[in-house]
Amino acid sequence: MHAYPKTSGASGMHVLLPLRRSYTYQQAADFALLVANLVEREAPDIITLERSLKKRPKTKVYLDTQQNAEGKTAASVWSVRERAGATVSVPLSWSQVKPGLHPQQFTILNALDQAKRSQHGFTKVLLSGQSLGQALKILEKALA
Repeated sequence: MHAYPKTSGASGMHVLLPLRRSYTYQQAADFALLVANLVEREAPDIITLERSLKKRPKTKVYLDTQQNAEGKTAASVWSVRERAGATVSVPLSWSQVKPGLHPQQFTILNALDQAKRSQHGFTKVLLSGQSLGQALKILEKALA
């Protein structure tokens, strides 16, 4: 499946996986949790699903599958955040996602440069919708 990374404009990253509109919220949420469980199982040294800040190891990446719930907020792409340095939520290419990347690198001062580098400017995320069928078959085998 095609997934698209973007910074939150704060301290995290979002990975967006556009789905067909025929899926319910619950189907999408269940799929996200399945993927997160598999990722945690495959990379337990660096990934955690532990929600509690007190229990969560600081050396691990937290996968938050509950951020998409009703009432939760997410920064829209290209939005300036109310943070020191006026950080901006920007779409990234996967080649930009590497050690050392931090959302605070993208600010109101350089967001236009990122927009010029952006291969799709976020259009693909908005216009594409993918089926879960084949992905669910692969996940079922992987989690068995």
